Amino acid sequence: MCFYGFSDFIRHKRQSTLPKATVTWFAISLCFMVPAALSLPDSLAIDRTVKFLVTYPLFAMVGFFLITRFDITKHLKPLLFTTSVISFTWGISAFWQFSLPDFNPFPAPSGARYQGVFGQSDMILGYVLAPIVPLIAYGYWSIGFKKTAVIFSLFLMSVCFISGNRASWVSVLVFLCSVFLFFLVNQNIRKKVKLAFSIAAVMLVIMSGYLSQGTPLGERLNQTLQFFKSPSFSSFDNSSAGRGEIWMTSINIGTKNFWNGTGVGAFRFAYPYYAPDNARFKFPNSDRKSEHKFTGAMYPHQLVLQQFSGAGVFGILGILIFYSMLLYATVKSLKHHNLLVFGLTAAIWSGFFPLNTHLNFHGGWLTASFWVWVGLLLSMLNRKVDSKGNNA
Repeated sequence: MCFYGFSDFIRHKRQSTLPKATVTWFAISLCFMVPAALSLPDSLAIDRTVKFLVTYPLFAMVGFFLITRFDITKHLKPLLFTTSVISFTWGISAFWQFSLPDFNPFPAPSGARYQGVFGQSDMILGYVLAPIVPLIAYGYWSIGFKKTAVIFSLFLMSVCFISGNRASWVSVLVFLCSVFLFFLVNQNIRKKVKLAFSIAAVMLVIMSGYLSQGTPLGERLNQTLQFFKSPSFSSFDNSSAGRGEIWMTSINIGTKNFWNGTGVGAFRFAYPYYAPDNARFKFPNSDRKSEHKFTGAMYPHQLVLQQFSGAGVFGILGILIFYSMLLYATVKSLKHHNLLVFGLTAAIWSGFFPLNTHLNFHGGWLTASFWVWVGLLLSMLNRKVDSKGNNA
């Protein structure tokens, strides 16, 4: 996709036929590229910052490929079908791990994180499924398969819970908020459907919590809910596996390096200088040739704070511009009752909600996922499709 993205860009540029969405695509690219470039002079790990600057355009070109090559009128059903098969297979294997631990042919789960057929080391099941849930729900609904949309999205939400990934749990809540918002705005949906989906979602939450009791997953859930039982920084830090310390340190790094941060990708080296003396994520650096004696948490586990600590106020400005553009597309899709566009904005909100925890955006995997979803959204906006996937 990257290769053809470059090829398409050069061809359209020479023929003066660049898609209308190119301007938006370029603006979103700059939201992350410019702050990264401005962080380079003060980066604590210039090689890592340069690596991001060199590789980031490759991922952005994946988005451009989708703008030019993905036609929703032709590709929606194949996309839904293949995604459904893969997600269903992956989800069933995770349930197998959870339900039959003594007869598990898949890799062993890591603690309370059930990852299914694709292994345990990366623990990405929840992250991957988070934006797929809205795609499945709104995609099937738009082509008339409403029962499939409801049943399969409920199944995928339960898989997100089984994954043991806290970020995925938050993503499911974001998706449910988008559903209630869509039902609230769309007057054409019957009250019975709204009530039925609401009851099903509530029952899913109750059943998931009940069935997980007495299991490692239930223990993980109880640990996560400690903060709500006894609100304090200590309980939040414990329930979030040390995220409190990491986030406070991230704010400290950004505040003391306000304009351009300490360099994107350099967080692990900046962390020891700004973390508390008794920080749990401060370790001796095994690389004796490095100028840094200690390393710390690999990344902030939060996209907004990663931009702030790595690129300062310019990083915050860039990501605020992106979220403003996403919010505009969301409101416009609701106003025009465009279910497909709203579904993809919901997918991006679910996968990259600014108040959630995230993987390392400057590391590669999350950036690739980001541009796949942004590319799909821009593809639809470029073709001005209606709520059923037809050209408007």
